[in-house]
Amino acid sequence: MSSNHIRLSNETNHQLVSLLGLRLIVGIPSVIIFIGGLIGNISTVFTIIRYRRTTTKDLMFYLVANLAMYDILVMLFALPITVIRKLAFTWPFGAFLCYTINGFPPFSGIGSVVTMISIVIDRYYVVLHAANPNPKEKQKGLILLALFIIALAIASPAFIFSKYDDSQSTPYCDMVFSTDPAIQIMWRRIYVTLVSVLILFLPVTFEVVLYVKILLVLRQRLKSPTARFNYAYVKAHKNTIKLMLLMTILYATTHTPLFTCYLVYRYGGVAPENVLVFQLVYIIAHLCFYCKSVINPIIYTGFIPEHKQWLLCIINFKFIRPRLSSTSILKFRKNKCTIAPVSAS
Repeated sequence: MSSNHIRLSNETNHQLVSLLGLRLIVGIPSVIIFIGGLIGNISTVFTIIRYRRTTTKDLMFYLVANLAMYDILVMLFALPITVIRKLAFTWPFGAFLCYTINGFPPFSGIGSVVTMISIVIDRYYVVLHAANPNPKEKQKGLILLALFIIALAIASPAFIFSKYDDSQSTPYCDMVFSTDPAIQIMWRRIYVTLVSVLILFLPVTFEVVLYVKILLVLRQRLKSPTARFNYAYVKAHKNTIKLMLLMTILYATTHTPLFTCYLVYRYGGVAPENVLVFQLVYIIAHLCFYCKSVINPIIYTGFIPEHKQWLLCIINFKFIRPRLSSTSILKFRKNKCTIAPVSAS
């Protein structure tokens, strides 16, 4: 998520490089997360685009697709960069990629955050205030563009202050705010604190409060259903909100260990004798962070049945490329992928 990079002494680097077990701890789970994250999120985007005129036409599904796209960016850029840095204990990509790619991990992470906030706001107004869940395509596009610009603006320091240094035996790429060591430490602490508050604590609190409020209102509506809010309608919304709340809890659970490492390292520091232990914890925290991109597509299946069918086909190794018309959907019956008609709404 953050471009923070723990710089180690040459002696410690040689000790770490010799630890094949540490490389395996990072490498094997990373490959599993990479494959699972790509398959799940690409399937999500494909499903939502495929059925955008029928079952996934609401703004919420476009936002979910946007969230999946940022998770794809995490898999393509953030995960490989992090893993290679942890395995090489240096920045092996050169100066150009330092200035162009080093900012992608925070950008993709921030993009996910602003998208999740947009989803909870959309659900709040649609469920509680009966707002239009399906605005015009142009409006949806403008919303997604605005989210992109906001994410890029917030992540801009990671691009602007990235600096490549190969003056020592182990080149590194990191954010450099000042050449004065004292000022550099101060600004790094400020940056990590702001990122922790704006990307973790405030969004999670905001989302949990709104989702709980929505659930409480839906609970009251279930007790006294009306013609406008019938039981099935309210029950469907309640199930969706529960899954969205689960996504928020997952986000907090997978991000907290990594942000804790950032804060501990920047404020408390790490004693030389504890560097190896901290590095191992730091790596595990990164892997926990990336697990979100694998689990999210599984949660999506709870409110996107077509996505569940595609994933079942892929998991069972019986995926086919169906020739679907605008009035057909993929069905999964008896371990087979078939095509069935569906009426457009």
